Amino acid sequence: MKKGFTLVELLAVIAILAVILGLVAIGATSYYNERKIKNDNEIKELAKTSAQAYEEKTSKKISQIVDRNLSNYGECQLNYDVLVDNNLMDRENTDANGDPIYNNNKYIKIQLNGYDYEYTYLEESAGLTDCLSGLQ
Repeated sequence: MKKGFTLVELLAVIAILAVILGLVAIGATSYYNERKIKNDNEIKELAKTSAQAYEEKTSKKISQIVDRNLSNYGECQLNYDVLVDNNLMDRENTDANGDPIYNNNKYIKIQLNGYDYEYTYLEESAGLTDCLSGLQ
């Protein structure tokens, strides 16, 4: 009588383990991607809210720059670091890839749309006028 497993039995076990590991990997990747998107959206919304708060803190001067330059530009960008330096955002915030936002050239674009200002989170500079360039 033989003791041990046949080659077919070992291959079957390995195949079953490979399928299980594949399913776990797919599930983990899916969860990670969903969490990454959710975290990124949360940071973007927080950054927009902070840009609005900064605008209020500076007595609407940013809006005045946007208004004044509307014929030339109609929009400007605010560096994320300004929000951190004014205690409106946390220095430790990271983007969806886990990279720090502070000191990493991230911006908030501010533009006038009708009577409302829109705030958009930018991963990099859009080459727009700096919102603070006209502040005295």
